[in-house]
Amino acid sequence: MDGEINSFVKVWLCTIASLCYCYFIASQIPKGKLRLFSLLPIFYLFTTLPFNLSSFHLGDPTTFYLVWLGNFKLILLSFDLGPLSSNPPKSLLKFICLGCLPIVAKQDPSPRTPIKSKISKIPSSKSTKDLNPPLYLFQKVSEVIDFGAKFVILAMVIHAFEYKSYLHPYVVYCLYGFHMYLGVELTLTLTVIPIKAIGFEIEPQFKDPYLSTSLQDFWSHRWNLMVPSILRPTVFDPTRHMLTPILGKLWALLSADVAAFFVSGLMHEIMFYHFTRETPTWEVTRFFVFQGFCTAAEVVVKEMWLTGEWRLHRAISGPLTLGFLAVTGAWLFLPFIFRQGPLSSTPPKNFFIFVIIACLPIKIKSENQYPSSKKTKLPFNFAAKVLFLALLIVVLVVPNSLVKFLIGLELELPSDEPYLSTSLQDFWARRWNVMVSNALRHTVYKPVRSFSATLIGSAWAPLPGVLATFLVSGLMHELVYFYITRAPPSWEVTCYFLLHAVCLLVESGLKKACEGRFELHWAISCVLTVGFVNVTSFWLFFPPLLRAGVDVRAIDETKRLFHFVSRKLNLEG
Repeated sequence: MDGEINSFVKVWLCTIASLCYCYFIASQIPKGKLRLFSLLPIFYLFTTLPFNLSSFHLGDPTTFYLVWLGNFKLILLSFDLGPLSSNPPKSLLKFICLGCLPIVAKQDPSPRTPIKSKISKIPSSKSTKDLNPPLYLFQKVSEVIDFGAKFVILAMVIHAFEYKSYLHPYVVYCLYGFHMYLGVELTLTLTVIPIKAIGFEIEPQFKDPYLSTSLQDFWSHRWNLMVPSILRPTVFDPTRHMLTPILGKLWALLSADVAAFFVSGLMHEIMFYHFTRETPTWEVTRFFVFQGFCTAAEVVVKEMWLTGEWRLHRAISGPLTLGFLAVTGAWLFLPFIFRQGPLSSTPPKNFFIFVIIACLPIKIKSENQYPSSKKTKLPFNFAAKVLFLALLIVVLVVPNSLVKFLIGLELELPSDEPYLSTSLQDFWARRWNVMVSNALRHTVYKPVRSFSATLIGSAWAPLPGVLATFLVSGLMHELVYFYITRAPPSWEVTCYFLLHAVCLLVESGLKKACEGRFELHWAISCVLTVGFVNVTSFWLFFPPLLRAGVDVRAIDETKRLFHFVSRKLNLEG
């Protein structure tokens, strides 16, 4: 590690020396081809210096800062553009910071802004800190709390990898996603803290990307903002200006968008090569080109068909955007992490099979997998599931009756004839295991609904409340199953509860849409509800118990209990 740190110091000393050359010599050469030619040695140095680093946490940020951002900023400097050029010239310290770090200096108001608005917005002699100290202090405290919370979450994610063998593969993939996002954001934040300490006002690197409502919003306004700010003047604007006379304004805009994503993909390939030292597979380039085409298509749809009259609510467009990014990211962006996972294969899977495996709780059986030893099961599997259902009802009712008999307390019924339920809402909220419903209502549903109301409005707030409630219920059932079976969770039970949450929300929407116009007779709705609950239970809820042999254990324990009681009665007799 000492050798790696020494190499890291040498790399950055060489970088600073190179930027001093750019500041004192290259910037004095007339802009254009001659200045670009004078910077060619620096391009070579910035591209090759990261090869001296082998560690991921030192080499990857250095590659990003020098190979991508540094070279692109110097290209702009060649033509007297970008953050490194200014009139009057910047100080050497600011030039070095802007040249080798992922920061964007806050710009002064545009010259086109009317003088009155400038005066009203920016006082001449007072900083923001002097104008409103409480607000400034609150902002800084919020930033510290946000940074601390993300650091704690990242530590928890890293710690969770120690239990990777007990987690479902797709949960591990989600952890990788959190690790990547939090790691990148915290690394960039730590990088710029010293810059802020010397009074450098800079733009944020991320802007809550998990709140994105479209691909355009994600890539242009929220994710790693240093990258779009450098791609815009180096790729997007030149391509658009060049193609506008040929293709027209709209198609030139779309072509420039795809070109920017293409260059981003190539730069990511270079970064991946620096820390993997493997021949590029061009999957990352395909990922960004695909994102470019999808973003362009999204822009076309917005411009031509969704001109202010109809828009998806952010509660819908947000999950759709993040879901699309997650699936395509797992498909193309992170294959080097998932080489040994279920999403990889030789030969590669086609896209349809990939999406099916990624979205559904299934696992393909490998050809060399030996058949597992068969467990002893009851001869009638369906009958065993029905027996479990009956035992659940008994377990819920008997303790309540005993407490009422021994202590004399008047207790609420744990279940209220669930077989008479006329809807999923009736079943889960009023009839089945009412104690759990009451507990979840106050601990999960109401807090999530209240919080969501401030973000998406009271009309949509119940949606995340219901989903969160059923998710927590599923996770608690997984924990109970783990105590019973001592087997790693298969997450089928969680999928079961999430499925019921989605179906319950659809049911509520249909009820509101058909209110006063159409309603099923209670006898029909009761049969449909109970049938749906049973079918989905036999599909997802009971199989983990049966695979663990809980049915055999339950029957065996019942027999032993019966023999034990019989012996005691015989002895007493």
